[in-house]
Amino acid sequence: MPTLTSPLDMRFRPVRLIRSLFMIVLILFVFLNLHVLMNFEPNNSDAYDRTLLYKLRHRNNLKAHVQTDRSQLQDSDGPENSSKVEVLILPNQYNQTFVSRHNIPEHNLTQIKLEIDRRNAEQYVHNLQKYGLSLGPESVVIVVQVHDRANYLKILLDSLRKVKGIEKTLLIFSHDVFSEQLNSIVETIDFCPVMQIFFPVSAQLHPKEFPGEHPNDCPRNVKKDQALKIKCNNANHPDKYGHYREAKYCQTKHHWFWKLFHVFDQLTVMKNYTGLVLLLEEDYYVAPDVITILQMMNHLKKKDCKDCRMLTAGNYDKTQSYSINSGKEFCNFDDYNWDWTLQHLKYEVYPR
Repeated sequence: MPTLTSPLDMRFRPVRLIRSLFMIVLILFVFLNLHVLMNFEPNNSDAYDRTLLYKLRHRNNLKAHVQTDRSQLQDSDGPENSSKVEVLILPNQYNQTFVSRHNIPEHNLTQIKLEIDRRNAEQYVHNLQKYGLSLGPESVVIVVQVHDRANYLKILLDSLRKVKGIEKTLLIFSHDVFSEQLNSIVETIDFCPVMQIFFPVSAQLHPKEFPGEHPNDCPRNVKKDQALKIKCNNANHPDKYGHYREAKYCQTKHHWFWKLFHVFDQLTVMKNYTGLVLLLEEDYYVAPDVITILQMMNHLKKKDCKDCRMLTAGNYDKTQSYSINSGKEFCNFDDYNWDWTLQHLKYEVYPR
């Protein structure tokens, strides 16, 4: 027997309608929050107050471009900025193609000079697509000075690959020899962001003039009186051991000085960086905890040794910054390398 619906059952029920609308609004609210959580970047809003989005260039634009999320860049000085990101490049946000010109003849110095100038201007960072780059006051940037010892460089890279947290660093190689072999080794690095810079005033590019060996340079071991007789270059100025300049050794100090200037003052990605810089050379070997130990030392320095200017990770003093005001003292100290010069500056210029 069919069921009859009474007019009472057909009447409008506002309570049921309100309940249905409430459920619809609740469901929309949940979906909206899920969407926000899935698309919101994990960094807090304060971190973005000073975030640099180092937006890398199109292929045809060699000038590095820095962009902030604000209308203008804020100063990095002051304790209020101590925990903020200074450089940020997100993974998968970089689509520039690196152009590596191989097979440049070693005797073609003009072409090598053009390639060095191009790479120094481009400031290309490898592996950004994979790792991105996030640098702040607690970060460590590693700068390696490289000459021509490929086998030593491979050993150093093997040790760096095992360093805890290496993927969060920027690894910069500074070369004073443009070599296809060395470039190929660096281009195989896949464990962190990498950049190459090239010393433009090298002996390689100036083989018969300063800073290379001029034909009239004084022989290393010639006596001063004999040097004055033959009127060779710099005859009046042997070093404190009575020896004359050897280009292949003096270049090390020139390169070291240029490297610091270029990293701190010329690289766009380092413009507002205030963290640690670890200086290495191609024949070094590092422990897997080198970054962790440096960060611990830096925290201790801030707490118990606020006047400390250097942190030493090995047998030689390494500096994380260089005062241009000491340039004359640095250059005039009688040392073909940079390490004993730093030792001199430490006690004579910065005795604290």
